[in-house]
Amino acid sequence: MARIGFLLTRTAWNDRRQYHRQGPALLAEGHRVVYLAGIPETGLDYGYEAVPLSSAERKVAGLTGGLNLLRKIARARLDVLQICSVELVPLGIAAKLLKLTKVVYDCREDMPSAMRHHKPRFPTPVRIGLSLMTRLVETIGDQLFDGLVTADPATAGLHRHMAADRKVVFYNVAPMRHFPVDGPALAEREFDVAIVGSMSPRTGTLDVIRTVALLRDRGMRLKVLIVGKQIEGPFPDTMRDLIDELDLKDQFQWRGPVDHLEVPKLLYNTRIGIVSWHNYTKFQHNIAAKALEFVAARMVTVATDLPSQRVFLKHDHNAMLYAPGNVEELARVLSSLLHDLKTAQRLADQARHDFLSTWNLDRIKNSYTGLYERLTREPHGLLVETVR
Repeated sequence: MARIGFLLTRTAWNDRRQYHRQGPALLAEGHRVVYLAGIPETGLDYGYEAVPLSSAERKVAGLTGGLNLLRKIARARLDVLQICSVELVPLGIAAKLLKLTKVVYDCREDMPSAMRHHKPRFPTPVRIGLSLMTRLVETIGDQLFDGLVTADPATAGLHRHMAADRKVVFYNVAPMRHFPVDGPALAEREFDVAIVGSMSPRTGTLDVIRTVALLRDRGMRLKVLIVGKQIEGPFPDTMRDLIDELDLKDQFQWRGPVDHLEVPKLLYNTRIGIVSWHNYTKFQHNIAAKALEFVAARMVTVATDLPSQRVFLKHDHNAMLYAPGNVEELARVLSSLLHDLKTAQRLADQARHDFLSTWNLDRIKNSYTGLYERLTREPHGLLVETVR
């Protein structure tokens, strides 16, 4: 079996995608996983071979494209290296040119669009430059790397220079072991609504707060759970200020970041999960991983009607969709669901059925593990044109 390295410098060491999903899938196939990340001293939950990276090494990697880690990669004697963020693409290119190892790029989103539209701290000309540079290095990588893994079909389609049979979509679906039971009926759950994951103006978090105020003024007092990190500098204060301004403090419970394995317990205690993303290019491509956990927890997902979410969310089948940014429509949908728990339960039951039948790790992992199985049979080399 192969020695497969996961290199994480930008994401958390226990990132749910690599740590809880991809790594265990490869271990189950008999491969050895070498985990190069900022791993804490408490150890790992899985049988990975740990290669800790210091905070200084990870910081320098962000400035050098990961080239400072070349020696560590060489010493690890890997059969395949999976780079897990766009900042490491230069390292992957160097590893291929030096014939150190085969390389797979795990690109979970449309990175050029993210650089252009979602880096507000930079002036527009800088963001355009970053976007073009990102597109260039990804194009070079696509012509050198041995494989590409994405989190959604739309992002895979943007990488036109990677051979089609080398592209795999690894959806961020939950493992069955994290959501082993159906959970209580919606009527028995404590929270009405959950806001989960990264929060910013672009993800529509303020829309949800305003919706809660609108419904309060109409006689409905929602109990809202907030779980996850807040981004973009002062935005957490913006959220708190709006909640205070609208006199909603008693309707929101803040949990902040929690361990990924604690999230299922919170979701099993909530009726509705919201994906309130605005209509940006990036969000037209990316599937909301939190919604994949909402369906696993037998919740109703209420999401903005974007092409990416329609891959697995169907209006009035296993979810309810509404127009991005439309607070009035969101209020109507939430009011309807919470006043008609029979309909809400039907949607939640269908979502859970779809999780069990299709949208779980056991169902989707084979194409991912199959790519690595193929790579382990191929010879080392700079290019793989002969087998493409």
